[in-house]
Amino acid sequence: MKKLMMAVAVAAVTAGCSTTPSTTGPTTTVPNVGCTARGPGVDLRSCDLSRTNLTGVDLSGANLSGANLTGAILPFANLSGAILTGAILTGAEMTGANMTGANLTSANLAGANLRDAQLSSANLTAADLTGATLTGAQLHNANLASANLTGANLSGANLSGAVLLFANLTSAQLNSANLTAADLTNANLTNANLTSAILAFANLAGANLAGANLAGANLAGANLAGVNWHLTTCPSGAVQSTECAP
Repeated sequence: MKKLMMAVAVAAVTAGCSTTPSTTGPTTTVPNVGCTARGPGVDLRSCDLSRTNLTGVDLSGANLSGANLTGAILPFANLSGAILTGAILTGAEMTGANMTGANLTSANLAGANLRDAQLSSANLTAADLTGATLTGAQLHNANLASANLTGANLSGANLSGAVLLFANLTSAQLNSANLTAADLTNANLTNANLTSAILAFANLAGANLAGANLAGANLAGANLAGVNWHLTTCPSGAVQSTECAP
């Protein structure tokens, strides 16, 4: 019997087995994909994704705070609910991207192409959108308080119910934009193009409309208290420095 037990033990060792846990054998580890991860909810904080092609990629709910997406290619990407606070998206291509409910607080989107992008209920507080293209973009109920939109193109964009308190819209293109019930309190709209824009029931209290063009705009029910009208083109087409008639 003793010889039989010894034979079994020898056979087990020969087959690569052990009666005790190995301390030197190979171990199974989960690969660290880091900044190469893709998919809903992934963690890409502070990753360098500059000029990366992410066309149509689903990054819904992903954390991209502080990430570098300079010149990234993101048309029709799904970034709904994503966290992009402080992210750098300068010159990014984001045509048709879905950023519904995304957090873009203090993000840098200067020169980005956001044509037809979905940004409803997105948080763009203090974001830099200087020279960005937002033609036809959906910004319904978006928060753009203190955002820099100098020279941005928002032609035909939907900004109904958007918050634009203290936003800088100097020389912005807002022709035919929908700003129904938008809050533009103390916004800077100097030399902005608002031709045929809908500003019905918008709050423009304290806004600067010096040099702005409001020809054909709808100001019905808008709050115009304290507006600066210096050399403003009114909805009627008249240029004046006194309050324009709705």
